[in-house]
Amino acid sequence: MSFYKDMDGASFDQLLDWWNAVDLPAWVDSRALFLDEVAYALTKCGADGVRFLKSYARDADFEKRISAVYFLADKKFVDDEVLQYLAETFALDNLRSKTLVLWGYIHIEQFPLSRDEAEKLMKHSDDRMSALAMVYLSHAYPAETFEILKRGLSSPNPRQRQYACDEVGDRGIVALKDDVTRLLQDSDEDVRETARLNLEICFK
Repeated sequence: MSFYKDMDGASFDQLLDWWNAVDLPAWVDSRALFLDEVAYALTKCGADGVRFLKSYARDADFEKRISAVYFLADKKFVDDEVLQYLAETFALDNLRSKTLVLWGYIHIEQFPLSRDEAEKLMKHSDDRMSALAMVYLSHAYPAETFEILKRGLSSPNPRQRQYACDEVGDRGIVALKDDVTRLLQDSDEDVRETARLNLEICFK
């Protein structure tokens, strides 16, 4: 990630000092992003870093909790304990925590949500949550990936169209290349750009 260059090469003790700091360094402009950077760096510190993050997976400080849980959602660290933290964090009545946990489940290729629950999220009023639920379903039900993403590419939700473009490109689904090409004329600028990048990079 290396968003904050000052963090490069920081020792484990320095990372702990930053994590626990009341007053953030002057070069920090976002506490949430800063904690994400520290959490990411801690995952590179071996078992000590993972244990430390686990100790914050139920913390009362929401930002620390979701940073810790999100970066524990890695195939190198996932165990029953991490899966429990993910489930508990997803259960919070908070859009951001649900979004991060869904990304986490996709990263570790674990799909504990029922189909009904995931499909309900696809109807969420937040466009990005809806789109992410589509991505989740496309991974959870690989036999239906093609149809799920094809529908996503023509969804009235621009974020579904955008996320579906990325999934088609990342997964090299050549059969949907023409559908992505049509989105070069999409009404949404982000969709057009995502289609262009995926066609240039993934479908040369």
